[in-house]
Amino acid sequence: MEARLSGQKLEEYLVRSDLRLKEQIAEGKLSDEVYEDALRGVRGKRAADTQEAILKLQADGMPKYVIVRKLGVSRSTVDRYWKK
Repeated sequence: MEARLSGQKLEEYLVRSDLRLKEQIAEGKLSDEVYEDALRGVRGKRAADTQEAILKLQADGMPKYVIVRKLGVSRSTVDRYWKK
């Protein structure tokens, strides 16, 4: 898709992409090392933070509807992390 949009032939695009990838590896911008946070991704991090906030507010005695308003999340999100 990118090759077509930039008006390049597929083989030409592939060669250029391969060179850029090798440069980034050589510069240390990319590696084979896997980081735990990277596996969870942005949404995983945000979900963990939301869950922690919900459980803390629940422990403080806040009702669900207050937590929904305070955190700006949906009721179903609060229900998902609510400890019974």
